Amino acid sequence: MNEPYGVFDPSQFADLVEQSSDLIQCADKNGDFLYVNQSWCNTLGYTKKEALTLTVEDVFHPDSVAHCKSIFKRVLAGLSVGEVEAAFITKSGERLDVQGYIDSKWDDSGNPCYTRATFRDITDKKRLEKQNEDFRLRLVESNELHQLLSTVMTNAVELDNREFDDRITDALRAFGRFVSVDRAYIFHYDFILDMTSNTHEWCEEGIEPQIDQLQKIPLNDIPDWVNRHRAGEEVMINNIYLLPEHDRVRQILEPQGVKSILTVPMMRKGICFGFVGFESVSDYHPFSEIEKKILLQLSHFLLNVLERKRISDDLSHSNRQLQTIMDSQSELVCKFDRDCNLSFTNRAFQQTLQAKSEEQDLSHLSSYMDEESFETLKEHINMLVETGQPKTLRISAYGHADTLIIEWNVYVTRYHDGAVSEFISVGYDVTEKEKLENQLVYMAYHDQLTGLLNRYGFERSLLESESSGACHLIMLDIDDFSMLNTIYGSATGDNILIETGHILNSLVSSNGFVSRISSDEFMVCLNSNDLWHDQHFLNSLEERVHHSFEGGSIPQFLHFSVGYTLFDPSAHSFEKAYHEATLALKSAKESGGAAIHAYMNWMYLDLQRINDIQKGLRNGLKENEFRMEYQQKMNNTSGKVTGVEALARWESKLLGNVGPGEFIPVFSKSEAIDLLSEWSINRVFHDLPELKAKYGADIKVSINLSPRVLLKKDFSQWLNNMRKRHKIDRDTVMLEITEDVFLEDLNLVNNLLRSIRDNGFLISLDDFGSGYASLSYLQNMLIDEVKIDKSITDQVLTNDKHLVLLNAIIKIAEAFHIAPVIEGVESENQLKLLQELGDFDVQGYLLHRPERL
Repeated sequence: MNEPYGVFDPSQFADLVEQSSDLIQCADKNGDFLYVNQSWCNTLGYTKKEALTLTVEDVFHPDSVAHCKSIFKRVLAGLSVGEVEAAFITKSGERLDVQGYIDSKWDDSGNPCYTRATFRDITDKKRLEKQNEDFRLRLVESNELHQLLSTVMTNAVELDNREFDDRITDALRAFGRFVSVDRAYIFHYDFILDMTSNTHEWCEEGIEPQIDQLQKIPLNDIPDWVNRHRAGEEVMINNIYLLPEHDRVRQILEPQGVKSILTVPMMRKGICFGFVGFESVSDYHPFSEIEKKILLQLSHFLLNVLERKRISDDLSHSNRQLQTIMDSQSELVCKFDRDCNLSFTNRAFQQTLQAKSEEQDLSHLSSYMDEESFETLKEHINMLVETGQPKTLRISAYGHADTLIIEWNVYVTRYHDGAVSEFISVGYDVTEKEKLENQLVYMAYHDQLTGLLNRYGFERSLLESESSGACHLIMLDIDDFSMLNTIYGSATGDNILIETGHILNSLVSSNGFVSRISSDEFMVCLNSNDLWHDQHFLNSLEERVHHSFEGGSIPQFLHFSVGYTLFDPSAHSFEKAYHEATLALKSAKESGGAAIHAYMNWMYLDLQRINDIQKGLRNGLKENEFRMEYQQKMNNTSGKVTGVEALARWESKLLGNVGPGEFIPVFSKSEAIDLLSEWSINRVFHDLPELKAKYGADIKVSINLSPRVLLKKDFSQWLNNMRKRHKIDRDTVMLEITEDVFLEDLNLVNNLLRSIRDNGFLISLDDFGSGYASLSYLQNMLIDEVKIDKSITDQVLTNDKHLVLLNAIIKIAEAFHIAPVIEGVESENQLKLLQELGDFDVQGYLLHRPERL
């Protein structure tokens, strides 16, 4: 049979690819670029001419080379890699994070020809994710550091001079282990004698103490250290072995086994009293800016404690002593009795907090907070007295400019006659920290694009509003959103989602709430069980979307598929209602979209039936429950049988009679169709001798073939091997395919069809005219037969347009040397009319019903 006239012209899609906002590229199997679109050039900074001189490895970011090579290798091996992430490097050297899909194209011999890929720029998304993670880590670290400072500070509040050295060592240990170093210590500078000595030291287990060897070190041995410390600067050496071999600092540190060191000065009012240091001995420790800040915190604290000891040596144990020490602290410190009368506040307390009014008693805690916060504090104090277990409390308090959030740590400090008589509290201003935590909570329960609730926020809001009774859960999906996103770009797609969210919010108002639960799916809770009201809501949605389209807010009028169910929290769970709404939406989409379906019990039963069918295939094949029936195809003028179509039937022991209209769509969505197709081909090849004996040696047998099976790698070779094994003559078996197969790459499909035809098989295009099939398929595709769908045949007697269309298809097919076959002939009048149109094959229940051999 001759090839179809003309060739497919891909240039008609060139503008769509060039104008796409996605980065599109093609590269041969060696990695040389064959094509890149304009977005690719604009984003990476190359001209098209420059891009075609590059290889894919030239644009791999150094951090992503191994990852990208692995993906490229897998794709060339024919493996599916799904959605991938990678990092490119632009011409200017900037990192570009991308996400997308990549696959490969193969020649007739099964060798890879080239790869093609579509990416989108996710650099900003990655940067935001990193910022969020950095923010979360800072929040965690800040909280842990506050707890550490609170513990160390509390231990120092009532410090006894006899315990002084032990408490200093405890503080060094706590901070040293917090940053995972091996040694922490204090040195004192004596600028009169020009010497420095190690006064306090903590070492991790197994690390040799050095305090005895580090006494009275001449300042001339470390002049750079001294000058930097006196200038208020740190000294940080991440690897002492990078120092010159004769450097005096290296000569001091190397015998101690020190590998890394960080020291900060202990400064007050521009005077350096000494320094605090961290050392790593067991391994190298590159110190970070955060660790430097932590050591500075320790330095300030230790200087305060050392200063306090000096004061305590000169002053009596009195409130003046406490005031002097506590005024040097940045934490809010106060003392109060059981009635919350203040006996002491430090300077930080006085500078941070302020009474609500000048008339209030400044010596009572209630003056610094509202009534609710004060009642919470009193309950906390009572619980502390009962349990003896201190806990952190967060309450609001009046600041000089605004209300603050203060984190209080309250401890019992004195008993009188066996009863608690006094408390001390250390407070921290965590207002900013609280804001950040609230921001994290917001991010956890809201969609970042639209600002609507996300799936978790929706469920939480729904459960919190259970007291309102029954409500409707409405799930909406924008029809063909992925196509719109591809045509107009992700930025326009985002605007569509944002506008849809605005419309839904304005419609719901105070009568419920809205969430975006996935890419283009929204869920609405309407606090009503009035179906008429909810139907009105859905109609209003279509109307508002239409106005947005006319006003230019969105580029195309949208249609929605909608599923809804009634949720009664007293009757069933949210998960059950969510599942029901999902099934209702699925039903609306399967009906063709732009539909509104309420949940019905049959939807679950249908889903269960589909699941049973899916699971029943293997057992059905094993138990020989499938059979093959054959329907004749005959010439409309001579009445001669010219071929038969093989039709699979299933009589299940568990499910009863399962029609092909049920099991074919289910199997086609998974690998089950591969097993059924293999069985069908084997069955037909086995039956062919008997079919030839019954209908004649020149009979042709048609087998329906799923696009999934046709496009499967090595299918053509496997099919040819089966033909040879069964000794089937060439041009005896006709493979019936549907227009769905042409949704793939047209060149790829034509190459597959050419290979199959070269191996001795005929190709038939089935159900022509039932969907979106184009007459161009007859011109451009390698087919031998076209079967005109029953939907056209049914109306040729009553609709002149269908008769004209049918006659035109027949004439065009014959002009292209493609044999037409008319399906669905069920009446004598239909057959008589078709006989007047020409000499061709027909098929239908009038002529012959499917039957077993």
